[in-house]
Amino acid sequence: YLQSIMCAVVIDIQGYQSVDHTFIVKELAIVDFNDIEKHWIFKPPSYGNPDSSPNRWVYRNLHGIGWEAGDVDYSEFNGTLKTATVNYIYLFAKGDEKCKFLG
Repeated sequence: YLQSIMCAVVIDIQGYQSVDHTFIVKELAIVDFNDIEKHWIFKPPSYGNPDSSPNRWVYRNLHGIGWEAGDVDYSEFNGTLKTATVNYIYLFAKGDEKCKFLG
């Protein structure tokens, strides 16, 4: 049992919605049960509307991450997630939408 706990990681993502309601990840954070933390902020993709009313609300009230913030190209999100989680057996995220997005 203890060995399987050490093979687990908690993943959180924060971001915005595009016009077609696709989720746009701005932040990826990973913490395992040994307190190893990993964190990335992604540059904005070429699509999306940071000035939409829902996105302004998210910025002001949830995460405060600016649309232009980021140091990792957005196109690298899937590879970053895969590389960061490849050694874990169990992946946890809070909420049905995040779990579905992380698939």
